[in-house]
Amino acid sequence: MRPEEFKNLLEAKPFIPFRIYVTGGSTYDIMHEDFVLPGRSMITLAAVVGPDGIVDQVVHVPLIHINKIEMLQAA
Repeated sequence: MRPEEFKNLLEAKPFIPFRIYVTGGSTYDIMHEDFVLPGRSMITLAAVVGPDGIVDQVVHVPLIHINKIEMLQAA
């Protein structure tokens, strides 16, 4: 996936939540655009956000390891 394609998903109005499938079988649900920082070769995800809105875990995912994107129902 190219960085521009990923950025377009984050900038969609209205934002539509989506699930990222990566090499190795992991998945990450992106429920809000503010919890993702796109880069040229990887994205940084706030993978676990506590009920207080504070990030508990950050994950770095190389764009070349994104196998599939699935759109989810809006919350």
